[in-house]
Amino acid sequence: MRKHVTILTAMLCLLFIFGLNAKAETYGDFEYKVENGTVTITRYTGSETEVTIPSEIDGKKVTVIGTYSSHISDEIGAFSHNSSLMSVTIPSSIKTIGKFAFDGCTNLKSITIPSSVTTIRDYAFKYCTSLTSVTVPDSVTTMEYGVFADCTSLVSCTIPNSVIDLMGTFEGCSSLQNVTIPSGLYGIGPSLFNHCSSLKNVSIPSNVLSIDPFSFTGCTSLTSINIPDGVLSIGERAFDGCESLKSVTIPKSVTEIQTYAFGYVYYSPEEYHVKIPNFVIRGYAGSEAERYAKDNGFEFVSLDSNHTTPTTVPAAAPAPANVPAIPAGNNTAVGSTKTVGKNKYVVASSSTVSYKAPVSRKITSIKIPKSVKINGRTYQVTAIGNKAFSGCRKLKKVTINSPIKKIGKYAFNNCKKLSTIRIYSKKLTKKNVLTAAFKGISRKAVFYLPKSKKAAYKKILLKRGAKKTMSFKTN
Repeated sequence: MRKHVTILTAMLCLLFIFGLNAKAETYGDFEYKVENGTVTITRYTGSETEVTIPSEIDGKKVTVIGTYSSHISDEIGAFSHNSSLMSVTIPSSIKTIGKFAFDGCTNLKSITIPSSVTTIRDYAFKYCTSLTSVTVPDSVTTMEYGVFADCTSLVSCTIPNSVIDLMGTFEGCSSLQNVTIPSGLYGIGPSLFNHCSSLKNVSIPSNVLSIDPFSFTGCTSLTSINIPDGVLSIGERAFDGCESLKSVTIPKSVTEIQTYAFGYVYYSPEEYHVKIPNFVIRGYAGSEAERYAKDNGFEFVSLDSNHTTPTTVPAAAPAPANVPAIPAGNNTAVGSTKTVGKNKYVVASSSTVSYKAPVSRKITSIKIPKSVKINGRTYQVTAIGNKAFSGCRKLKKVTINSPIKKIGKYAFNNCKKLSTIRIYSKKLTKKNVLTAAFKGISRKAVFYLPKSKKAAYKKILLKRGAKKTMSFKTN
């Protein structure tokens, strides 16, 4: 018995000593750790107003501004809630600005992000209430949720075209007036400009497919908005509370407008909505725009050449959630977009179509069919379009059928949960699987490939966003 107690005591002592040795290393006022031969700054303990982050420590490059753990939280940013900090110099060795890195640095007035940075993680600059202007360099490709949330003094911000996904980025930025949105953005993410009460106008890029819920909620100064042709859906309360917005023009491409998307002001805590007086919706006869106007009792002005006079529809109850899309018309001209079931296709020829996008970007799995019927005619599905599934954050499983010859740019970009991809097509080549088609999917994804194409396809996929951490098997 004594022997067992002695052994147990010795083990506990070793664990205690190991715990002491595991304590973060220090370099001046910086705590850090070494991973894979590079340094991550985990904590700044000083109180200087001007700070320069070192580019090297003990001959190793400093590449990440990270987090540390405490009894209060599992993750606290390296500079979180440092009220002394007024300016910081980030070296050109830094590649990632981590979660909460400068969260709550309320006196931080200037920040220069070097061109070495590729990733800015969740809430990196949240509550930096003295920041007035920020330029994000072209090197940045990933900006996670709420990067500048609640930066209440932020007036202007430039986001480069290299970023194609933004969510909650400017939520609560009540002074924001000017912002450059990346031209490659596939969607206006949830809460992107939520309660940006000084924002008067914004240009939505032509590539955008969806305007997500709460994206412009509470933008009380917004007077106009362009919704480009190609947008498929407008989410719940997307423009709720935009009391200065008196009218909106909605293109034919929109097939889903969710509850309280336009024309209402939300009052809290009473939790009720009031219509904006004389709100006008402009759109096309028989479209989702007309449906929304009719269901909500708004004035509808038709843009069809044979309907030139405004039509006022009778008042009705607010639109219910999850209203199904209106079926596509009978025109099957080349280039036209058609909805079949829960998917959209572009007519490519008299016998083929390209998969454009799912009606809802909340899908968890997709099996792209070999063919679809449109107006009684069968069309072979031979391509997956650019950004077809970009940002489908819940998508886990994809099956790509045998007739597919092309996978477009950013087709599955940033589908972070996508872990199973079955490809039956033997017609793919390095020329028709385009840029970043599989960039940003799960690092543990498994590709199931035709046996005769496994080696060739693996090379192609690794050049189009797949990682060496992924598995490549045969069907």
